Amino acid sequence: MERGILTMNSQIVKDQIELSLENQMPRRIFFAIFTLSLLLGFSESRTAEAVTATVFCLQEERININTASVEELKRLPGVGQKLAERVIAHRNKHGAFKRPQDIVIVRGFSANLYRQIARLIRT
Repeated sequence: MERGILTMNSQIVKDQIELSLENQMPRRIFFAIFTLSLLLGFSESRTAEAVTATVFCLQEERININTASVEELKRLPGVGQKLAERVIAHRNKHGAFKRPQDIVIVRGFSANLYRQIARLIRT
């Protein structure tokens, strides 16, 4: 197979293109990632994965830690029922978080866990 020509997974990539256009994803970002993946020599499946991950990330809205419910907080990696409840209890007792990184004040929330979810939360 020639490098850069899609065969087996071309339908996956076509589906992602349609999905990205439906969701108003900026075309430049999509095609930049698509082209870069091919130029770096990613296989067809890796290119499709890169496109899929990009579409997913751009579709996901960051969770507002000042208004999120327990269920919304539990969607974050590493956050379970108890930790989500502690976040809400802290918020109710002390008021809204001023910055996303202030969540590390909550017992059980480490700096490492914050680094894992930093791109997924907002205030």
